Amino acid sequence: MKTLYIYEMGAVLSKQAGKVVVQKDGIKLWDEPMEAVEAVVVAEHTQITGQLMTRLMEKGIPVHYVKKSGAVLGSVLPNADKNIFLRVAQYDAWRDPEKRLAIARCVIKSKIRSQQAIARKYQSRVYAISKSITIMLDKYLKKADGADSVNVLSGIEGASTNCYYDLLRECFSGMPFTVRSRRPPGDEVNALLSLSYMTLLPQIKTALTAKGFDAGIAYLHSIQPNRDSLALDFLETYRARLDNMVINWVNRLEFTARDFERSEKEGYLLHKDAFRRFTEKFRQSAAFRDDIERYAAYFKGVLLNGEEMKPWITP
Repeated sequence: MKTLYIYEMGAVLSKQAGKVVVQKDGIKLWDEPMEAVEAVVVAEHTQITGQLMTRLMEKGIPVHYVKKSGAVLGSVLPNADKNIFLRVAQYDAWRDPEKRLAIARCVIKSKIRSQQAIARKYQSRVYAISKSITIMLDKYLKKADGADSVNVLSGIEGASTNCYYDLLRECFSGMPFTVRSRRPPGDEVNALLSLSYMTLLPQIKTALTAKGFDAGIAYLHSIQPNRDSLALDFLETYRARLDNMVINWVNRLEFTARDFERSEKEGYLLHKDAFRRFTEKFRQSAAFRDDIERYAAYFKGVLLNGEEMKPWITP
């Protein structure tokens, strides 16, 4: 099963003989058997025929609309498991300050432990800074245990992430990385980091809605109109793994400065051909789908069965 990423400006997606067909200016670009598709991600100015959209919804295949930067504009979702009891439990946990704090604490601890795994991975290359950052992240884990509010946890998350970025600066050799910047990304590495996060986000939302969650109700991230805050909570657990994926690509020169163009409004963006390479590499390298579904199922059990929430450790 695969996620189709369609970023061809002016492309038209249609259904023909059990396949998703991509055309532009009347010329067929490629096709994919419907049975092999689990989700469709399309950029602005891409059209999907009504016949195909109907078939995708019938088969339970979500469609996500994104900007070229990867930011999600919106989603068309098939009927999912609208588990009213899960929704009630989700809202009750958000309203309960102690439960919300406990869940948010686990989100932060999951993220910090993933960051520690990356620090250990690069210990042989940057031993001194890796060792010191691992020690500092341990301190932030202990501080998270003692946090008495979500706001305090958010401060700990920010401090631990800044510490972790000190390590990342030493890990990139193919292109420089000096400081994390976004909206817009200030250099090529930041563009790849942001794009990888935004590319995983629709997969997380799909898993959550399929389980019956309200993707807008979160515990670490504040709830805001038109934002999938719960998906952002889940994303924190996977950021370090995505960072490691980008480090590998950059250091192997699989992406270089020549693959990017710069827009005053949107910062650095991949060229069309480079973006196609990105989506294919992401599909091959970021095998997160099964783990995200297990995480969502575990969290569902926590809310419905009153289980104690523990940090989720990614493989």
